[in-house]
Amino acid sequence: MRATPVIFMWSLLALQWIPPPPFEGGTFKLELFLSKEYPMVAPKVRFMTEIYHPNVDKLGRLCLDILKDKWSPALQICTVLLSIQALLSAPNPDDLLANDVAEQQQTNEAQAIETARAWTRLYAMNNI
Repeated sequence: MRATPVIFMWSLLALQWIPPPPFEGGTFKLELFLSKEYPMVAPKVRFMTEIYHPNVDKLGRLCLDILKDKWSPALQICTVLLSIQALLSAPNPDDLLANDVAEQQQTNEAQAIETARAWTRLYAMNNI
């Protein structure tokens, strides 16, 4: 296995938008890696801020189709960020990374929303 050289990395990219409920009021930091093969290869993105979401694992990696099999060199970083924003608004039940979060959303949606709000207050507010 050979390491892919990184030609560009934004290590603290803070999303400057109004997050959807239950993430409102939070600032979520992302790490974005562009390899030498970019734009032929999708960037690698992960949340640096902990977030309670079924499509984001404990290491901050997210499951987003355009970062995997739906990637196209015609896509831009702006498209990636907008897709992340859309994913926060509408989790994808077919591409889960955090099964415990997904299970809570299915069995007790109100509690899942409250947990996401609590994590937002704990990890994503006043964290700059």
